[in-house]
This record gives sequence, structure tokens and C-alpha cells, in this order.
Amino acid sequence: LKYAKADLSVVTALVDKANKIDRSVYTQKSLDALDDALAQVDYNITKEQQTKVEVWAKDIDTAIKNLEYKPADYSEVDKAVKKAKALDKLLYTSSTYTAVEQSVSAVVYGLNITRQAEVDEYAKKINSAISSLSYAEVVLRNEPNAVIVSATAKEIYPTTQLTVDKIDPSGYEIADFAVGGHIKSVNYYDITLVKDGGKVQPNGTVYVKIKIPEG
Repeated sequence: LKYAKADLSVVTALVDKANKIDRSVYTQKSLDALDDALAQVDYNITKEQQTKVEVWAKDIDTAIKNLEYKPADYSEVDKAVKKAKALDKLLYTSSTYTAVEQSVSAVVYGLNITRQAEVDEYAKKINSAISSLSYAEVVLRNEPNAVIVSATAKEIYPTTQLTVDKIDPSGYEIADFAVGGHIKSVNYYDITLVKDGGKVQPNGTVYVKIKIPEG
């Protein structure tokens, strides 16, 4: 006498379900657990060992339910955050720099691969905020000589100091270029930008305003 084959319909259905999953989105550890459960199945088992079938079915079902998604890829976010943290806050307007800070603080870490689109959006928003940065305006004043030098932080670093010295005009030739009259006096100034104890030159165009003395 031969025993009839065990009823493997439940196991077969679960095996079919396991074979249809997208293995690319799950962790290898959880996939290994599923593969171990699948490897237990003996399709030649007979009826008197039907209880084994129930154990296999339970193990496979549990392994499927315990599959863990891979973590989302945060590499682009990390690059954008690193770029943001390397920025010099003094160079930019408060509003545009705050926008960068807010985009960085909005990042939610620990999302899995099914939410990769959200993670990609975080990187996109940080990079967009960085590209929208506006340079702060820098205005340096020397009150004693009524001299104002202004530019953006791209041209003059915000901590730069302005020194203005009035120069003796005796060594300079004074030309008569006044319209409708003669020059009554000429003031000569040595205007210097100083940063970290040394003289510096602006990186581009700056505006210099000098108040014309009375008379």
C-alpha cells in the first residue's frame, strides 16, 4: 500500500506568492529567511505527514509578512546637506539663507525604499534653495570723512573694515575743471579695505560715495 500525497495546495499558493515578490526592494537578511522557509518544502511528502505541510505554510507566510524594505538612498540628500553646511552664512541675505536651513531641517531620515521619491524631493529642495541664495548687501561707513563704500558680499566680505585717510594735496596737481568757476578746494582720500589685518581689494564693482563739503 502506498500513502496518498499530502495536500500541498496552501503551500503551493504561498510559494507562488513568494516567487512574485520584487526581491530588489527587500533586505537580503529578510529574503534569506524567506528562502530558508521555502527550502523546507518537500513536494513528495505523503498524507500521513500532513502536519509538516501546515508548519511549512506557517513559516513561509511568516517570512513573507516579515520581509523588510531596504532603506531609501539618501546619498543625494547627504551631498546637498554637506553643500548647505559648507555655506558661509555671512555672505547671504537672511531670508534666502533661512530657506536653505529650513530645507535641510525638513529632511526626514529613516524612510524606506518605497518612499524614495520623497527622499529625492528633499535633495531637490535643498539644492533649489542653495541656487536661490542672494548675496547680502555690505555697506561700510567712515563717518569722520563722510565716505560710504557699498557692494554685495560677493565683492566685499561682510567683516571687512573701511579706513579712510585724508591726504595732503600739496603733492598733487590741481586742475581747473570746474564748470562756471574755479575750484575752491580739493580733498584727497586714501580709501582702504582691511580684512584680517591686511589690505584687500574688492572682487568686483563697488560703489563709493563721498559727501561734498559745504562750499
